[in-house]
Amino acid sequence: MRRLVPLVALLAACGGSGDAEREGDASYVAGRFTAAATAYEKAAKPHAPGRVIAKLGNAALRAGRTELAVRAWRRLAEEDPPSLGEAADGLELTIRAALRAGRRDDAMAAAAALGTIAPERPAAWATEGVGTTSTDRDELVQQLAVAAEPRAVDSLLLAFGERAETEGDWETALGAYRGVVRRGESGLVQHGRVGVATAATRLGNRSLGEGQPAEAVSYFREALAADPTAAGDSALAGLARALAATNETSGATAHDSVATGTKEKTQ
Repeated sequence: MRRLVPLVALLAACGGSGDAEREGDASYVAGRFTAAATAYEKAAKPHAPGRVIAKLGNAALRAGRTELAVRAWRRLAEEDPPSLGEAADGLELTIRAALRAGRRDDAMAAAAALGTIAPERPAAWATEGVGTTSTDRDELVQQLAVAAEPRAVDSLLLAFGERAETEGDWETALGAYRGVVRRGESGLVQHGRVGVATAATRLGNRSLGEGQPAEAVSYFREALAADPTAAGDSALAGLARALAATNETSGATAHDSVATGTKEKTQ
């Protein structure tokens, strides 16, 4: 099974793309997925490169626009045959996202599209009540407890992380995304890396604001290691500020130690 193309590769490949695609890239790395999907939709004109359509599918999925995600992944499979595996992975993720959101029509549309482009992949579970109409974290925990299929576990972990994000619980979100990356399930691990990059960047900025530069350095480095494109300029700038603050703190401590020692000698 082919992995979803890492978003860092997709964004790096934009080359001579138009303003709408660049706008989408900027919004995506800033975590503004709805705005990114809107921009990519403008960029995805007839005969647009497959990378643009793939970006649209990813952004729509992250923004919760499951109907748009279905259309994007189906179009990617039809217009860019080498990306068929990526489109199939995207449709599987969309089925689960739609079921979690209670959008059964979108889930069925995604399952039908998956059956057309990748009939070897069973999607019967889409009609068996997998997922619920609630995205409550307790409900997701219950689903995780009984999930057996690796892809189901990872998609639920992603959902758990996304739910935690919406509640501002970035530590929990980061833990969920780390779990997806650690498990390394094909087609889902890159979504986990993007989640790690986003959550760790937020936590790094928070640590800086709380006067914890050493902690911020750790978060920013994790974000950039997970996916430098998703972490974006915010993580790079934050890391520079955190390192500078750490050096200043170290310098001040050393100066205080020297001063204290000198004072003791003169007494």
